[in-house]
Amino acid sequence: MKQYDAKKKSKMKKEMKRYLKAISKELEEKTKRPFPALLDEIWSYYQSRILDHVPYIGGAFCEGTRLMLECFYMISMGEVLKRYGVTTRESGYLMVLSYHRVIKRIPRFVSKGLQFSLRHPRILKLSSHLMERKYRYLSLIYPDCFTIDTHILPKKDIAFSYHATHCPISDFAKKYGYSAYMPYICNLDYAIIGGLGISFYRTHTCFMDGDYCDFHFQSSGEIAKYWPPVFLQSDEYK
Repeated sequence: MKQYDAKKKSKMKKEMKRYLKAISKELEEKTKRPFPALLDEIWSYYQSRILDHVPYIGGAFCEGTRLMLECFYMISMGEVLKRYGVTTRESGYLMVLSYHRVIKRIPRFVSKGLQFSLRHPRILKLSSHLMERKYRYLSLIYPDCFTIDTHILPKKDIAFSYHATHCPISDFAKKYGYSAYMPYICNLDYAIIGGLGISFYRTHTCFMDGDYCDFHFQSSGEIAKYWPPVFLQSDEYK
């Protein structure tokens, strides 16, 4: 895509390497190939089969861009691993394992700050309302952008809730034939949020329900296990 020039592609490859390096041992075991060669193969797939179709949603100005691209790295990994007999579910496990290891490297003060905000919902609501306004503006310029609704009345024992009302990752997967990965991609939210020490659950997704993804955060409570995938653990959570 024209918006992703050589400089941005170089940064993308570094980011892809960061996530795949975290599971390099497992990747080598499953494919019997050295990690550098496998990384090049996955990057080649990403460039030739995915990048030209990636929607532009604001670049660095949109926080969702990074999340979207990371998910597409994981899809590229899954497609290449198929060549070596790796199943979609096995790739789904490698996805959460990668995120689990990367999240654990995040400085402790970051997760502590997020946990603090959940104990002070007014701070969280203010920042989220500002984010909603920003995404609403971006969606006028970039129709494929994420959109969110932060004016959701929290349920009992919930510190804060919001809905993602449009997901370009889900749209992309449906349009280009990668739907099999989406339940595992959605499951990554549990790995990310739970990895930061935050209790969270969801009962709707744009992909499975076609309406919205709901995010419900608790200031305290049990952190959901993200493997086996949450959608296989319960009929209620997704």
